[in-house]
Amino acid sequence: MKRPTRIALTVLACIAGLLLVAYLSRNVIARGVVRSAASSILKVPLTIESIDLDLFGADVTVTGIAVGNPKGYAPPHALTAKKLAVQLDAGASSLEKLVVTRISLEGVDAWFLLDGTRNNISDIVNGMSSGEAPAKEKPAAGGGVEVLIRTLELRDIAVHVSERPDVAEVPVTARLALVTATDVSSRSSGKELAGQVASKAFEATMGAIVSDMGGRMPAAIAKGVGDSLSQAGTVLKDVVGQAAQQVGEAATKGLGDAVKGIGDGLGGILGGGTKK
Repeated sequence: MKRPTRIALTVLACIAGLLLVAYLSRNVIARGVVRSAASSILKVPLTIESIDLDLFGADVTVTGIAVGNPKGYAPPHALTAKKLAVQLDAGASSLEKLVVTRISLEGVDAWFLLDGTRNNISDIVNGMSSGEAPAKEKPAAGGGVEVLIRTLELRDIAVHVSERPDVAEVPVTARLALVTATDVSSRSSGKELAGQVASKAFEATMGAIVSDMGGRMPAAIAKGVGDSLSQAGTVLKDVVGQAAQQVGEAATKGLGDAVKGIGDGLGGILGGGTKK
């Protein structure tokens, strides 16, 4: 075999080897990228057990997700999920618009914590990682990337609600079997794809849960979350819920008249109302 041919084959073998290593390592790399990008946008700790990408990167499955709470809230998490699956519509997406066919979460636990006039979810949506709440910086007009989630599906949801931020163990207020939202639209100022999807999935998830909870969510929290999502430009066109009729009495004691006026907090995030 001629020397140039041997050199060419050696180079090709090296390239093939590098590509194979990259392919086999893609999920480890992706986990680091997602964790870094999402944490930098949410500004709270984010942990992931594993992540799996398909060959073309259009479908992503993440297991063992935990989104931490901002400083000042005793419960360690704002959201945990056993499994999250994202299906991107690569054909409909562009540099200006990211289209997500479906986002589904299973085994969800969500914590809604009130601290005076603030709450943990609004603090995260507003980009907070501390107890302070400065005004949210809005992206310049026409800036950012439009994000459209055609279908958001949540299954097996446990909702924890507390009007005290200093109690670490918050019992379950309600369990929801299924909550879906359609045509969730928003605008992201972030540049990283992973961060955009993660942040908008978080916003859409919390908005859908608040919408489905209705009178079981304190109005102060519902209004605060709704106002924050509205300010962030997140709109849920339609939310359909199916409750499992399991409500924790211990968690609902003391909520009292706080549930009144909850609709005020949902008006900004629901473009087409709710269905039951």
